[in-house]
Amino acid sequence: FKLIKCLLEFHPSGAEKSQGLVGIKVAKSTQGDSRCFYMIKEGGKEEDFSAKKCLDAVELNPPYVEKAAPKAAAEPAKVAEKTEEKTEEKAEEKTEEKAEEKTEEK
Repeated sequence: FKLIKCLLEFHPSGAEKSQGLVGIKVAKSTQGDSRCFYMIKEGGKEEDFSAKKCLDAVELNPPYVEKAAPKAAAEPAKVAEKTEEKTEEKAEEKTEEKAEEKTEEK
């Protein structure tokens, strides 16, 4: 019950539809030979809802994904890049020094 109720919050009109909700059931659809979810509301009234609409909304805007990377997480990447650049520069300098030494020896 709790899982489907939480999923219903993502339905485009979930807040309106879930008012007075006291239960949920699965039954044969009135529109075909498939099964669907029905909300049971106060007074025994039943109303179907589309679980697919709820799942589609979750996929479009997942609640478990961070919107933007924290600034602190981006900083170590910049430091690592600078360290790598300095290491490459030092390696190039050593290569140039060795080449100059060989030239001077001749």
